[in-house]
Amino acid sequence: MKLLYVLLLVSIGLQAQVITYEQTANVENQLKNIKDKDTRKRVSAHLSKPIYYNLYYQNNTSLYREEGPSKSEKDNLFDIKANGSSESKKFTVGTNNQGIYIDHNKNELIEGTNLLGKSFLIKDKVPQIDWKLTNETKKIENFECKKATADFEGTEITAWYTESIPLPLGPRYYKGLPGLIVLLSTKDLNFKAISIHKLNSNIELTIPNEGNITTLEEFKRIKEEKINALKQGRFRN
Repeated sequence: MKLLYVLLLVSIGLQAQVITYEQTANVENQLKNIKDKDTRKRVSAHLSKPIYYNLYYQNNTSLYREEGPSKSEKDNLFDIKANGSSESKKFTVGTNNQGIYIDHNKNELIEGTNLLGKSFLIKDKVPQIDWKLTNETKKIENFECKKATADFEGTEITAWYTESIPLPLGPRYYKGLPGLIVLLSTKDLNFKAISIHKLNSNIELTIPNEGNITTLEEFKRIKEEKINALKQGRFRN
């Protein structure tokens, strides 16, 4: 799908923006350590489908949340446009306690997530990424993009960002570049911005507030324990 750009640069930061990302998995890389055949089959079926996320941004706060895997639903979502007469209206984004809310002024995040049927509420500082900017460029759709790399939590990251949209945003916690991240790859996942819109309506971002309170580091430990058990085919809830 062709990346749609309808932002007015003079209004960046003043009006709500919504960027839709398509997340795809590097399936083989994620399956290589799973030994059980039935588990491999289930995981492969799950990972083979793209997942779509919306990144809502207004007044230096953002909410990154899953919007569902259905392409028919996504076609409608990608074409969402606020009614030109609705500038005084407000609609609420995020009512199911899921997603990553970031206060960019304080560099703090609150994430509501679910792990194997259990709800968690992660409260922490946004991880800092030591980006290395390069001179390499390429055109992605109608944007001139620049390449940046980083070693984040032991994983190499490659990002392509565009200074045409001077928002230091990206999928999940990936932020801090001098432009919007259009394409990003890790060893396990790929993210691509497939639509970008300016909304004429005000939005109210719902801050996740339910679940067992934890930190990023502690949640990572819990998740790794569950994944290791799953890989060995011995998981019990």
